Amino acid sequence: MSNKILIRMFIVLILLSIFIISFVNAWNWNEFKAKITGEASKWVDINISVAGGGNSPTIIKVFNNSQIGGALNEGSVNTTFIVNFTASDADGNTNLDSTKATINFTKTGEATRYNQTCKQYEANGNFANYTCEVQMWWWDGDGAWTINATIMDLGSNKATNDTQTFSVALTTGFVLGPGNLTFTGVSGGSTNITSNEVVILNNTGNKDIAQTAISINATKLAGETTASQALYSGNFSVGNTTGSSKECQITPSTFATQLNYTVPGGSFVNVTTAVMNASNYSINNFREGQEQLYFCLLLAGGELSQQSYSTRTNGAGTGTWTVQIV
Repeated sequence: MSNKILIRMFIVLILLSIFIISFVNAWNWNEFKAKITGEASKWVDINISVAGGGNSPTIIKVFNNSQIGGALNEGSVNTTFIVNFTASDADGNTNLDSTKATINFTKTGEATRYNQTCKQYEANGNFANYTCEVQMWWWDGDGAWTINATIMDLGSNKATNDTQTFSVALTTGFVLGPGNLTFTGVSGGSTNITSNEVVILNNTGNKDIAQTAISINATKLAGETTASQALYSGNFSVGNTTGSSKECQITPSTFATQLNYTVPGGSFVNVTTAVMNASNYSINNFREGQEQLYFCLLLAGGELSQQSYSTRTNGAGTGTWTVQIV
C-alpha cells in the first residue's frame, strides 16, 4: 500500500472520530442538525403538572357540636347550628381542598340552608376535621331535615355524607302591634266607626295559621267617669280587609266578624276570614307571614254621655282584649 493511500485513510479516520465525538457530546438532534445544516438550535420548555392523587376522599363522620333539633328560635331571631365532620384522604390531608368543604340542610318543599365556607380546624395524617355554622330561619318547616356534608380533593374527586338527619319541632308564635286602639268622632247613636289603628300580626313560628285559628276575647269599654255606662264588646267587629267599611259588614257578607260578650271577662270569637302563613314577615308586604286586623265600632248607644270609654276601668266584664292563635 502506498504512502498516499495510508495518509488518506488516516485523515478519513481522524474526521470520522471528530464527527462521532461531537455527536456523543451533544446528544441532541437539533444541535446535530445544526452541525450538518448550519441552522440554529431551538429548545422548547415543557411543564407537566399532576394535581391530587388517585384516591377519592371520604367523609367518615358527621356530628353535632351544638344541639340540633327541637324548636327553632321565634322570629326575628335565627337559630345557628354548628356541625362538624371528619374527612379522610389516602393521599394525605393536604390533598383535601378545604375551600370546597360545605354543609347543607335539606327538606322537601323547603329552602336549602347551607354554609359553603366551612373551616378546617384540625388535621393529622390522612384526616382533617371541619366545622360549619348553618343558620335556620324561624319559618323553616317542622319535621326531618337531612344533613349533607361535602368535600373535594385537589383532583376534583368529591365525597358526600348524607346519612345524618335531625328533626325540627312545630312552633306556634306571633307578635302584634300596636297595643292600643282608639276611635274618634264617636257620639251617642254613631254607627260604623273604624279604629284609627290597624293591628298587624306577625307570625314568629313555623306553623301556618289557618282560617278560624285567630280569635279575640273582647271585653266592654266602661266609662272612665261614669262606669255604669259602657260600650259593650258585642258592639264591635273585626275583619282582615278594609275599604267601603268592609270591617263593619257582619251581615249578610262575611268580611267581618262580630265580637261577643257572654260572660264576665268576655269570650273568644274566631276571626273567620284571617289567615297567616309561616314566612318572612320582615319583608313587611302584609302577605308573607303577616295578617292585618281592622276594627269597627258598629254602634254607640244613644244613652251614652260624653266621656272616655276604655278597658282601664276595673269591674265585671272589663279588662284588656286578648288575641290568641290555636
